[in-house]
Amino acid sequence: MLEKIEYKEINYEGALPLEAITEIKDLLTITKENSLLYICHPRHIFERIIEDDKTKIIIGVDWDSINTSLITKYDDYGRFSIVDEYFRSGKDQFTYVNKRFTNMLKKYSSKGNNDFTYPLAIIEEEKDRITNEKTYIPRGIICAKQGGVLLCNKMNSLEKTPQKVYKSKNYEQVII
Repeated sequence: MLEKIEYKEINYEGALPLEAITEIKDLLTITKENSLLYICHPRHIFERIIEDDKTKIIIGVDWDSINTSLITKYDDYGRFSIVDEYFRSGKDQFTYVNKRFTNMLKKYSSKGNNDFTYPLAIIEEEKDRITNEKTYIPRGIICAKQGGVLLCNKMNSLEKTPQKVYKSKNYEQVII
């Protein structure tokens, strides 16, 4: 079912406020040793999204429409482990997101498109140590725009509601 996305808007001039950096880093932090974090355009992981044609903001997403075969089809994603997060300086999730946003916003600006946003979805893959089954948990969406960031932290709403189990299109178990 498509769900309307509610973003927290953070406007800034020059540099992101410390509070925003902390929120983004929390969204990007790997919490379990066996987990992986995927960062990609929402179109490259979700089968059903609604995008504003003018601004490219994702305004609706079906969180249970995860299709992991899309991510490999487009091959335009970041994949991170706990090793990357703590031991590979400059190759962590926050650096990846920052570089990706900077490059896309420069590209948009050079074409005169200052109203566009660039979204990235954050998906956590958890692997069961015994069965090797993988579950995929959508953590949220971050959108960069000129002079600001939009944050949709799905983890906040997951803490408030019971988790549901879904199957993805490639028949792996998905929990959201």
